[in-house]
Amino acid sequence: MPETTTKEMQHEILGLDQIQNQTEINEMDTSATQYMIELYKIRNGEQYESSLLEPNQPDVALYNSHFPDVHDIHGADVIMSFVNDAHKPVFLGQDRDHVVYFDMSSVSSDHILSKAELRLYKEKQTRTKQSIYRVVIFLLKGENGNKDESVTPKTGVTLSGDYDGWISINVTDAAHYWNLNRNENFGLDVRVTDVDTGQDLDLKKSGIGITGAPKNKQPFLTVFVKEKVNEYVWRTRLETRARRSASQQEGSTKCQKHPLYIDFSSLGWTHIIAPPGYNASYCAGECNYSPESNVTEHSILQSLLNLKDPSKIPKPCCSPSKLSKAQVLYTDDNKEVILKHYEDMVVEDCGCF
Repeated sequence: MPETTTKEMQHEILGLDQIQNQTEINEMDTSATQYMIELYKIRNGEQYESSLLEPNQPDVALYNSHFPDVHDIHGADVIMSFVNDAHKPVFLGQDRDHVVYFDMSSVSSDHILSKAELRLYKEKQTRTKQSIYRVVIFLLKGENGNKDESVTPKTGVTLSGDYDGWISINVTDAAHYWNLNRNENFGLDVRVTDVDTGQDLDLKKSGIGITGAPKNKQPFLTVFVKEKVNEYVWRTRLETRARRSASQQEGSTKCQKHPLYIDFSSLGWTHIIAPPGYNASYCAGECNYSPESNVTEHSILQSLLNLKDPSKIPKPCCSPSKLSKAQVLYTDDNKEVILKHYEDMVVEDCGCF
């Protein structure tokens, strides 16, 4: 298959503009990538290990949940992750040590944002074991860095100074605001306060690292979205190709499902993190009417017309009559990690149409 055709099909399916090389994939040891891999395993019903993200304390549920609830994970059409890009915007000035910024421009207007979570890693502070901290998130409005509490009032969590692990903070309101006001994303201001004294604490001294954090403890944003519009264009084209191919096959085998494993690496799609491939199956065989055949009234009439004049009316084609979805974890053109359910990827049954 010509490379240009491969690129066109990839763009139709995944919405990527170009085939990326393996070296261009988002680094696998970053906190965001590892977290998305864990979500992929959960959605796939696999046993997951979260050594990089799992908090050390058994009473972590007192402060936050490690993963979103089941509805968020399985109910989303697309799950997207964004790494902290606070080093990029020039308007942040000297505030980069306590500001996180996420470029959400890749979130389409065809997406319905259902939830957004900010994840910060806090290391245990042994010297302040008895202290209680309040981590508060403010939405920044304008380039002067004003905190606006009216949009995200007192969003945050309360935890002990000796807490060690990931903090999950719901920032859905802020993400909604950014998605509706594309030019007003100035980041989030992260502040830590001692609950007993009311004193603002230095972020690093309180155990929360934003700038200079190791790869496996970097802050990131996870967004869960539903799609408004289904992607029918590429499916229609692929089904047309499948029907054309099936109609060209000769033989006495009846229309039925056949095994087909699609290996993404064989297509040069090295940007896909998981799965390496999947059992897609395909439909092929003769469409000869029989009582047990999976046919429609239309296909029966078409078969009768074909018997009368084969030169004008072709036989019905063996095509998928039932398809199911498959999930893919991949990096997009911005090297962000995306977990998405794609409909109509696996053939479950075949019929004549």
